[in-house]
Amino acid sequence: MALNKMTVPNEKKRFFTPLLIEWLGALVLFSLLAPSLALPPAQTTPVNSVHKKDPLVLKGKQLYADLRCFYCHKLKGRGGTVGPALDNVGFRRTQEWMAHHFRDPKEVSQGTKMINLKLKDSQVQALVAYMNSLGGYTFTPQAPDLYKANCAACHSLNGESANATDLSKEGKFRDVDFLMDYIRDPANVNSEAKMIKFEGVLTEAQIKDIAAYLYKQSRK
Repeated sequence: MALNKMTVPNEKKRFFTPLLIEWLGALVLFSLLAPSLALPPAQTTPVNSVHKKDPLVLKGKQLYADLRCFYCHKLKGRGGTVGPALDNVGFRRTQEWMAHHFRDPKEVSQGTKMINLKLKDSQVQALVAYMNSLGGYTFTPQAPDLYKANCAACHSLNGESANATDLSKEGKFRDVDFLMDYIRDPANVNSEAKMIKFEGVLTEAQIKDIAAYLYKQSRK
């Protein structure tokens, strides 16, 4: 006996057709409503927003490569071992010491194998800026007073005040360039910021000094 093709009884056809239409209708409705039902994005403070790098630091970085400083020094585990690694030189040396060292290495570091490269003042400034940025910028003796005069009314360090935002750990999450951008004009970094801007109130050198001071608080 030949087998006939399986057919769906009329009763089942009448059942499936409305059910399929309802299911398709629900799917279309959900696709239209889904965007409005989506949760809003979490509001987070930017860690390191896009900001301009110090052109002097960039010039120093290029000069470091052009002079082949990596033949004798290591950065991030790469380079020579004739001289010391420079990853945290910004913590270990002052800008004055570095400038003197670049101008006359043997006068500053007796026994050093580094030669006098006869650098121009502009080259020394660029290399110092780059070295100073490695591991964090150094700050001047005036930095604590600048912080107290301009920041301490609303912020604290190391839990000095329970009623103020503590900045002790800022350097763990934000670099110096970010901090400088924020001090210049907070609203330009975070539209919800209530802090006043210090651009035009403080000099660029003072802004950098405070930023470096805050950056190093978390690295003591």
